[in-house]
Amino acid sequence: GIVLTELGPKVDDRTIRMKIIDILVRIGEKAVPELKKLLAASEWFIRRNGAMLLGEIKSPAAIEELARLINDKEERVQLEVVEALIKIGVPAGRPYLNQALNSKFRAVVVAAIKGADKTEAMKKLPELLGWIKIRKGIPDAKEEKFRQAVIEALEMVGDDAVIPVFNDILGEKSLFKSDLLLPTKQAVLNTL
Repeated sequence: GIVLTELGPKVDDRTIRMKIIDILVRIGEKAVPELKKLLAASEWFIRRNGAMLLGEIKSPAAIEELARLINDKEERVQLEVVEALIKIGVPAGRPYLNQALNSKFRAVVVAAIKGADKTEAMKKLPELLGWIKIRKGIPDAKEEKFRQAVIEALEMVGDDAVIPVFNDILGEKSLFKSDLLLPTKQAVLNTL
């Protein structure tokens, strides 16, 4: 456990970290008890990394421990927990993905749509539509990436209510940085 908790901040070389992660994933279920301990760390990045590793191993035995972090105060931890639950992909994780739909972090809600019950995801439709309607006067790369993620999530929901909003997005114009709108428009076309 000590080696794993010291790993994040002490190892600056990304290549070495990735190799260690690969080894832990190959160890598989035998590493799960130690990896679960990471979820209780006080440092957010250790909790996030523990969730990521458990998701890569796809360990159903870790669902309950991961679920305890679904409301973590750190957005990156919540996001990794949602991704891990989706990767594990068993029905036991679905109630926690439904719970993540109520996160205060927009990115977590969008990620949770991919694994939540469709009926629960449909309840978020008005909010999601509102998020993609909001656009700054001059396109912003980060916001456009987020809008693209929302559009992909809306594809999972699959409701005709998105068509008028998608039509509006296809008609959006900007005098400056209009090239940033092209991937968003492409995401709409891919969804339709």
